[in-house]
Amino acid sequence: MVKRPKAARGLALRVRIILACASGAGNRAAAGQVGVTQHPVGKWRRRFGQHRMEGLSDEQVERVIAMTLESTPLTGARARWTMPAG
Repeated sequence: MVKRPKAARGLALRVRIILACASGAGNRAAAGQVGVTQHPVGKWRRRFGQHRMEGLSDEQVERVIAMTLESTPLTGARARWTMPAG
């Protein structure tokens, strides 16, 4: 997945974080290997531990994609997509 040229950059980064952690690196070492701070390492390590690969997806992006595929925008001068609250 990391080597796939069309893989989303964010997902590829998350996979690299998990691979660094799987090699035995702690959060600080994994952050240094991947080039991020410890915060995202902890976040994605926790999500992966709870939900496996599904935990590495970006829910907000998925919501936007689903919304654009399942609804029609207004027409005319006020035609624009907006994110629903919640």
